[in-house]
Amino acid sequence: ISLRTLWPLNSDAWKQLLLGYGIALVAGQAMIGFYLAGNGFTSAHLSASAIASRLVIALVAALIVPLLEETIFRGFLQTELVGSLGWSTGWIFAAVIFMAVHFLKVPSEMDHQPVHFWSGVPALGAAFGSMANVADHGWFMLSLLLLGLTLGLTFQRSGTLWLNAGLHSGLVFIMLLFTGLTRPTEPPNVAFFRGDIQTNPPATNEAVEKLN
Repeated sequence: ISLRTLWPLNSDAWKQLLLGYGIALVAGQAMIGFYLAGNGFTSAHLSASAIASRLVIALVAALIVPLLEETIFRGFLQTELVGSLGWSTGWIFAAVIFMAVHFLKVPSEMDHQPVHFWSGVPALGAAFGSMANVADHGWFMLSLLLLGLTLGLTFQRSGTLWLNAGLHSGLVFIMLLFTGLTRPTEPPNVAFFRGDIQTNPPATNEAVEKLN
């Protein structure tokens, strides 16, 4: 399979790209809504230059990351796996790899350790060590797996990566901008999943002492 096949420059390319952005807008709003239902957020109170920096980072990531990831994970990896293992197995396996790679990070404390012939074995185990902490990363792992499955199915149905690019790019931009400009409230202002609603967080002991 060639890049020209994955990214055909025809009249349908822009239509699929814009459709992907539209779907991403709706999906991104839904994801933020679910997040707010469990946590709540407040402004990060950044300076104008910091806000501009976050915006540039989100734009650059939204333009570059989807092109690379869609070409690698859907265009080449999923195509090869589906051809070798069949549609359903290859599709699921590609999504699992897509999810796992996002956790691939060698801990910084291993940078200064001596390098041996077998050093790659513990490094690889440590790189995926965060995946074992399901309590902290479970929802993130599930969301990445569902995203990989969705993008894989979209590519299979459309035959090109333009729709994937719009969907992936829109989600990256929305989520990076949201997480870059806000921070979770502690304790949460809104907690529908726990059955309670707090319009204001309880005052801390320090705040009470200042009032007195």
